[in-house]
Amino acid sequence: MPRQKPETYVIWKGTRFMAVHTPLRPTPVRRRRTRRRRRRFSPGLLIAAAVLLGIAAAALVLLVSAILSRSKGYDKGQAPWCIGLDAGHGGSDPGAVGLISEADMTEATVQALQALLEADDRFTVVLCREMGETVERPSQRAIRGNELGADLLLSIHGNSDATGEGYGFECYPVTPGNELADPSRELAECLAAAFESAGARLRGDAGIRYAYYEGENSDSKVIREGSDMTVYEAPTFGFLEYAQAPAVLAEQCFVTNSEDVALLGSGEGIQRAAQCYYEAICAFFEVEPLA
Repeated sequence: MPRQKPETYVIWKGTRFMAVHTPLRPTPVRRRRTRRRRRRFSPGLLIAAAVLLGIAAAALVLLVSAILSRSKGYDKGQAPWCIGLDAGHGGSDPGAVGLISEADMTEATVQALQALLEADDRFTVVLCREMGETVERPSQRAIRGNELGADLLLSIHGNSDATGEGYGFECYPVTPGNELADPSRELAECLAAAFESAGARLRGDAGIRYAYYEGENSDSKVIREGSDMTVYEAPTFGFLEYAQAPAVLAEQCFVTNSEDVALLGSGEGIQRAAQCYYEAICAFFEVEPLA
C-alpha cells in the first residue's frame, strides 16, 4: 500500500521553537463500487418450480391421509364396495322355529337386501352360501366371503325364546383386541341406529353385545354387553372369528314373538329389515342411500 511523505511543522513550545513531524500514514485507497447484478430466473424455470411445489404438496396430503387411515386401523377404500351376505342356517338346518322359520326369514331378508345393494352401483354382492344350501360350519361361510373379496361381512340370524316374550334387535361385532374390532363396532352402531329408527326395540347395551365361548372346551357361550371393552382370550362366533373384513352377526328379531315377526320377520317386515341393513351399510361407508 503506498505511503505519504512525512510533513514537518514548527511550533512554539515554552521558550523555543520545535519541529514536529507527522506520523507516516498509509494513503487511502479508493475502491470502485461495483453493482451486483440481480439474477433473473426464466419463466420456464419458475413454472417448473411451481409444478414441483404442487407435486410435493399433493404428496404431503396423501401421506397425511395415509397416516390418518392407519391411525383408524382400517381403510374403507373406494366404491364399488363388495358386501358379503350370509343367510343364517339354511338347507337341512332350519335354525330356530317359532311363528316362522329362522332360515326362511334370513334367506328372504338376504334376497331383499341383495336387490337393494345391486340397484346401487356403489355396491356389489357376494353370498356366503347359496339359497337352500347347507353349510354346517359358520367359519366356512366367512372363508367363502373372504375368498370372494368381501369388503364387509354381514351374517343375518333370528332369535328365539321358549316363552314367546323375548323381543328386539341385537348384533355382535368382532370382539375387542382384534384389528377389525373398531370398524366392526362402527358397523354395529350403524345397524342398531337403523333398526331403532324403524321401530325395533334394542336389546342389551344399545343393541350391541359381544359373544364368547369360554370354558375348558370353549363350550359355554357367554354374552357380554357392548360397554365391556375388555380383551378376552376366548373365541367368538366362528363367522366373526374367521372374518378378514369388518363383520357383524345380527339377530334381526325373535321368530317366537308376534310383534317382532310382524315388524321385521315377514311380509313387509322383511323389506323393512332389508332397508335397515342397506341404510346402515351406506352409513358405514359414509354415502347417502338411494331414494
